[in-house]
Amino acid sequence: MTRPTRRLAPQMLLVALLAGVAPACSDSEPNAIEGASSSDADVVEEAVRSFLLAFDERDAEGFVGRMSPRLCAEDFGEPCDALEAHGVDLFVGQPAIDIRSMESPVIDGDAAQVELSGRVQTGLHHVHLGLVRSGDQWLIDALELDASPALALPPNIPVVEVEVSEYQFVLDSSALASGWFAMRVTNTGKLPHELVIKRVDTDEQLVGPEIEGHYAIPVAGMIAIDPGETWNVVLAEELSPGHYFIFCEVGDEEGDSHLDHGMAAEFTVVTDG
Repeated sequence: MTRPTRRLAPQMLLVALLAGVAPACSDSEPNAIEGASSSDADVVEEAVRSFLLAFDERDAEGFVGRMSPRLCAEDFGEPCDALEAHGVDLFVGQPAIDIRSMESPVIDGDAAQVELSGRVQTGLHHVHLGLVRSGDQWLIDALELDASPALALPPNIPVVEVEVSEYQFVLDSSALASGWFAMRVTNTGKLPHELVIKRVDTDEQLVGPEIEGHYAIPVAGMIAIDPGETWNVVLAEELSPGHYFIFCEVGDEEGDSHLDHGMAAEFTVVTDG
């Protein structure tokens, strides 16, 4: 099966599970643009950064104004002027992405492609942006979180194997206790499945939908993969001690989520000693 397109859901802005895009520049973080020397490349790069900055500043006019009509209508489900009319409500609950690196734009006539990696919450993701030239502007025409290829598993960090299927996660939860790990997730089931990690406000052992009603802080995760696919979950830093919950909220034809079917797992990060 082909990889599901990781496009935007209208109500979720840039990411279907964690969400948010905003540039963050720091002398201590790698974020240089390599090889973008031509005039067109510079303009494309500036269009991307302006788009992300508008999101960071909760500037609906600037954010939506840098989208193509196709992106507004097909990926967000509304014309651009209707999206813009939401104002700051468009950004409710959307955390930022801290850009770690951005490749030089690839330009072909009136189309351009930009690949970047960035931190969302405590996870790292590969983000793809497609742009189209409109007059003297470059507009964002496509956005894809967790675009292929998957981020490489980092060296010298324990890799935890995770199998997802109907409706369970199979993994060694004790291997997550240090809080510093990566996951190699394989879908051995017959349906698409995602993996989302949240920290919860209770030490009580919870099962499936029992998580509802507890305050949960999104940490990391990945968008749904098809049966037979493997994807990597990479953390930006060590998780702090606490109780964490892994779940899948992909919906079924009856309107229930996989979490409603009990697709959940738990682990606790503990301090040394």
